Amino acid sequence: MRVPFFVTDSSPWKYCLAFIMLAVQLPGFAQGPVLKGTISEHDNPMPGVTVYLEQLNIGTVSDSLGTYSISVPSGTYWTKFSFTGYKTVRVKLTLHQSQRFDVVMEEDITQLDEMVVNAQAEDHNVASVDMGVSTLTMKTLSKMPAFIGEVDIIKSMLLLPGVTTVGEGTSGINVRGGNSDQNLILLDGMPIFNPSHLMGMFSVFNPDMAKDISLYRGGVPAQFGGRASSVLDISVRSPSTKKSFQGGIGLVANRFLFETPLIKDRLSLIIGTRFSFSDYLFKVLKSSSLRNTKANFYDITGRLEYLKGNDRIYLTAYNSTDVFKLPSDSISNGNIPPATDYRWKSNTATLGWIHKFASNLSLKSALVYSKYNSVISSHEVPNDYDFKSDISYKSMKSDLSWQKNAHQAIGGVELAQYKVNPGTLIPLSDETDLSLPPLQSEQGTEMAVFGSDEVHLQRWLTMQAGLRYSYYFNTGPSTVYAYAPGKERDIKYITDTIHYSKHERIASYGGLEPRLAFNMRLGPKSSIKIGYSRLRQYLQRITNTTASLPTDRWQLSNTYVKPIISDQFSVGYFRNFYQNKYEASLEVYTKNIQNISDYKGGADLLLTPLPETVILQGKGKAYGLEFQLKKNVGRLTGWLNYTYSQTMILIESTNPNEQVNNGKWYPANYNRPHSLNLVLNYSPNKKGITYAANFTFSSGRPTTYAYNRYYMGFLQVSNFIDRNQDVIPNYHRLDLSMTIDPMRAANKRFHGSWVFSLYNVYARKNAYSIFTKTNGIHSAIISSDAYKLSIFATIIPSITYNFKF
Repeated sequence: MRVPFFVTDSSPWKYCLAFIMLAVQLPGFAQGPVLKGTISEHDNPMPGVTVYLEQLNIGTVSDSLGTYSISVPSGTYWTKFSFTGYKTVRVKLTLHQSQRFDVVMEEDITQLDEMVVNAQAEDHNVASVDMGVSTLTMKTLSKMPAFIGEVDIIKSMLLLPGVTTVGEGTSGINVRGGNSDQNLILLDGMPIFNPSHLMGMFSVFNPDMAKDISLYRGGVPAQFGGRASSVLDISVRSPSTKKSFQGGIGLVANRFLFETPLIKDRLSLIIGTRFSFSDYLFKVLKSSSLRNTKANFYDITGRLEYLKGNDRIYLTAYNSTDVFKLPSDSISNGNIPPATDYRWKSNTATLGWIHKFASNLSLKSALVYSKYNSVISSHEVPNDYDFKSDISYKSMKSDLSWQKNAHQAIGGVELAQYKVNPGTLIPLSDETDLSLPPLQSEQGTEMAVFGSDEVHLQRWLTMQAGLRYSYYFNTGPSTVYAYAPGKERDIKYITDTIHYSKHERIASYGGLEPRLAFNMRLGPKSSIKIGYSRLRQYLQRITNTTASLPTDRWQLSNTYVKPIISDQFSVGYFRNFYQNKYEASLEVYTKNIQNISDYKGGADLLLTPLPETVILQGKGKAYGLEFQLKKNVGRLTGWLNYTYSQTMILIESTNPNEQVNNGKWYPANYNRPHSLNLVLNYSPNKKGITYAANFTFSSGRPTTYAYNRYYMGFLQVSNFIDRNQDVIPNYHRLDLSMTIDPMRAANKRFHGSWVFSLYNVYARKNAYSIFTKTNGIHSAIISSDAYKLSIFATIIPSITYNFKF
C-alpha cells in the first residue's frame, strides 16, 4: 500500500497574525510629499545607495534600477546619499509637494584609507529593524590580513559574532548553533553546494567579482528559505561603462578581471578568473609522502548586462574546477604507489530581468541553474575505479517590490527542483574486482510563496512582518522499504518493498515560516530590537566526519528523513556613541531545532544504499550571547566581538541501537562556547600605507575518545561510550599585514598596490584533532600515546601585487 506522507503546522503564525493585522490598520506617517529620483554613476544605475533624512531619522535604499522613493511630512530636511567607496552627497531639500531629485555619485579614492564596515547610513545600527545581520564590502575585506595572499570571503565571516568553524583549513562555517550545511550560500541568487577550493583552504569566490556580502544569521528575510541556520548572500558587481583590466599575482593563485562596454550605454560585460599553481608548495615539504601531492583549481565568473529604459536584463555564470591528488603514505622500492584523486566541479548560471513599473514599484524575475559534481578515483590495480556523484538544482523566482508612505513591501513566488545522484562506481579496467550497484537517485520539488512589509507604526516603533509558506514533495522513480514496527531500521527487518514510478509522489512536507521583527527607539542613539523567525530545510548533507568534504553525500527529505525546522527568538540592545563613530550591540538568542540529524557509530554514509538505516534524527537547542563594538571612521578602525554559545543535541529512542549518548543531551561536534575576535586597521597618513591585525580565539570543540581498547584475535577494537564529552585544546591566532596602496593620480590610468601579510605570527601549533597510536601491550593492557594534528603549525608569510588600468 502506498501512503503519501504530509506534515504541516501553522501554529507559530498565530503569534504574529495579530501584529500584521495591526500593521495594516495603523497608518504610520501621515500622507505627505514624495521624494523620488534615480541614483547613478556615469549613467550606470546604482542599487543599494542609502537615502537618509537626518531630522526624521528615516531612510530608504535605491532598488536594482537605482531608483528610490520615500514619503515624508512637509518640511525642510538635510538629506544624505551614501555608499561605500563613493563621496557622500548631502543636500538641504524643502518638501511641500512631491519632488524629483536625481543624484550622480562619484568614487572617493581617498576613502580607501579607511575601513568602512558597511554601506548603510551612519546610524543604521540603531535605526534599522535588522537583527543578526552583517554586511561587508570587498574594500573592507581587502584591508584584512590574507592567508597566503588570498582575500577569502568565507574565512572573513569567521571574524563576525556568532560564526565559528570546526577547524583550520576548512571552508564550512557554523552560524548560531547550525551545522555547515544549514547555511544557504548564494552567488547572485545561485546556490553554491561546496564553497571550498583545495579541500577547504580557500573559498570558491573571486573577491574581485564580489560587490557586497550580507550574512543573515538572525533575521532572515522572507524571500529566502531552504536552510535552517543562515543566509550568505554574495552579489556580483555590475560591469562598468568604461573598459578596464585588473588583477593580482600571489603565491598560490593569480587573479584577472576584464570589463568593457559592448554597446554604449546598453550592453556591458565583466569577466573575472582565478587559477592556482600551488603544486610547488608541496615540493618543498620535508615529508617525502607529501611531495607528490597535487592541488590545483580555477574559477571563472562572468556577468553580461543589458540596460534600456526601465528594464535591466542580466546573465551571470560561474564555473570552478578542483583537482586534489593525494599520494600514498609510504614509498616502495623508490616508487610512489598509485594515488587517489579527488575532483569536484561547480557550474551555475542565472538569467534575470528587472522591470520598473513606477518609481516605487519594480519586478524582479530570475531563472537559476546550479550543478555540482564530485569524483573519487583510485588507480591501484586491480581495484581501480571512479566513484561519481552529483546534485543539480533548477529554480524560477519572481518578486514584486513596492514602497508607499511608511511601507516597504515585497512579495513573490519560487519554484525549485532538486535531483541527487548519491554515487555510481565505475570500474576503470576489466580486472577491477569491485561490484557496487548505482546508489538510488532522488528527486524533490520545493514551492514557496512569500511576502513581507516594513512599516513605521510610530516614530519610535518600526515593525517588519514577513510570512513564507513552503511545500515540498519527494517523487519517484524510487524504491522505498518498509521496516518491522518496533524494530530498528535495519536491512534484516525489512518487511516490504514499495516501488514508485516516475513523478509519483512519495512523501510531502510543508508549513508556514513566519518572520517578525520590531525596533523600539529609545532615543536618537539607542534602540531595542526583538525578532522571531522559523526556517525549514528539505536538503541536507550527511557526513560523520568533523569537517565537510567536497565528496560528501547529499540527502533529500523523504519517507524517513524529515526536514529540519528551526525556531529562533532574539532580543538585542543597540547603541551608537560620539556622533555615530562607534557602534555597540548586545544580542541574546535561543534556537529550537526539530529533526536535527546525527548518525550511528561507525556508519559508512558514502556507500550505504539505505541511508535511513544509519541516519538518526532528534532535537537540538542552541542559545547564546553576542557582543560587538565597532569603530567606523578615523585613522584607527575595526571591531571587537565576543560570543558565548552552546549547541546541544538529543537523540532518544525506545531502541538502544538508535540512541546516542544513552538518550541524553550531548554537545554538537562544532560546539565552541567562547569565541573572541579583534580586527584593527590603522592608516597613519594619507600616503596609502595601511596596517592591519586580526586576533581570534575560540574554545576547543568537542571530540570523542575511546573509553578502552581490546583485541578480538588479531583485530584491535576501540570501545566508544559517550559522544563528544571531551574537548581539544583552545584555538588562538594572530595575523598581521601591511598594504601599500598609493593614491591614484588623476591623469594616470595604471594603479598598483602591494600587500604583505603574516599568518599565525607566533607560530602556534593549534590542534585540529587529537588522535592516539598504540605503542604496545603490557599485562593485557593496550598502551597508547596521544598526538596532536595541526594544519598550519608555523608562521606563513605571503606577498601579493594587485594592479588596475
